[in-house]
Amino acid sequence: MTPRRRTALSSVKPEAYPLLSREALGGLKALWCTAQVDGEGLGVGTSACDFSMRLAGLVAQELPAWREATAQVADALVSRFPQPATPRDWASFAHCLMLATAISGDGKYQEPQPVRRDDTDVRYTCEQMISLLNEQHQSVVDALAGLAAQLHDQLYDTAYRRSEHWFTRWGPSLDRGIVLALRIAPLDPGQALQVYERLWRDHGVEDDEGCHLTWPAELTAPVVMDDRMANAGALAFARELNDVERLEGLRRWFDARYGPTFDGGDFFYTFGIEDPWRRGIANVWAAMAHVAESGAMRRLYNEPNMDRHSQPTVTGVDYPNLAVRQAYYDPEKDALVVGTTAGDGRLGAPTVFNVTCLGNADHEVLVDGAPTECWDPIGPGEIRLRTTIGDHTVVVR
Repeated sequence: MTPRRRTALSSVKPEAYPLLSREALGGLKALWCTAQVDGEGLGVGTSACDFSMRLAGLVAQELPAWREATAQVADALVSRFPQPATPRDWASFAHCLMLATAISGDGKYQEPQPVRRDDTDVRYTCEQMISLLNEQHQSVVDALAGLAAQLHDQLYDTAYRRSEHWFTRWGPSLDRGIVLALRIAPLDPGQALQVYERLWRDHGVEDDEGCHLTWPAELTAPVVMDDRMANAGALAFARELNDVERLEGLRRWFDARYGPTFDGGDFFYTFGIEDPWRRGIANVWAAMAHVAESGAMRRLYNEPNMDRHSQPTVTGVDYPNLAVRQAYYDPEKDALVVGTTAGDGRLGAPTVFNVTCLGNADHEVLVDGAPTECWDPIGPGEIRLRTTIGDHTVVVR
């Protein structure tokens, strides 16, 4: 049998692979920074582990060959989760553990964890929590249980996902409706769309500055109040379902009213409120709209890419001094494509990073389209690249 001819590394086109925007890089930086300090920046509990973890998962999905920053965020979220004591807590925690596993590839999140059951301290694995939630199901199950079950089924070939898992109660507040739509979108896009369309039908406004959602009139009359949280979630949902017209209208509204801000490499919206506290969950929702293309949340739960954990991978990045905006291994071409840009470090300053899990001993490296010898072997299938802080494209085999 004739060996397959290898693709010339010079023919690999980096522009053909996912590339994070400046806003997406800023959203990752803001999320990562809050994970590095104790306090309330990252938050704890259901909301933090749902959407902050999902944002980390979306970034990891777009940068499958570089997971250091997102794995650190995931670990911080798990470590800060208060001991689960109710079925809803269990659902949220199991969802958190499953995403942390998918992001990092680390099996430690499937080991027994401390939880409370019937006022007693016990230790359950994530699978045990999912199984017990299924046994306790009566008429309503939080959608987070369904997301956890769906991801467990995908990763471990189990069958815990049930059709009832999309149900979640929600009241008159619009942001709760958006929470429901975002949570069930990967499980039942049709039901999620119904919730989303109902919100726009009952509370949507379109004017010269774009489109947006307002608070229910029964809560604010005679004043019409803009619902910042709901609009942030609607931005993420419009991106997920490729609602092009509303996505464009929301972006115009955000640009006009919500103060898009770059600060020290972070990107966030002030939401028109001048105070030092950045609206955490609202900014996480908005950042989700900047990270990936439509359908990304569905793929996160239904098509998790676990092969990436054994494929060529970038490690040892001096983040956030050097930022990684592209990291993708193409198995068909046996090529790892890496894009860097300046982070907090001085432009042009020397830096290094490693590439691991390379499959052959005859390595090739291109930097900005030209062959380079600025690398050293440091172990089997592992090299260290010497470069500078700034915009570079690296292709490695």
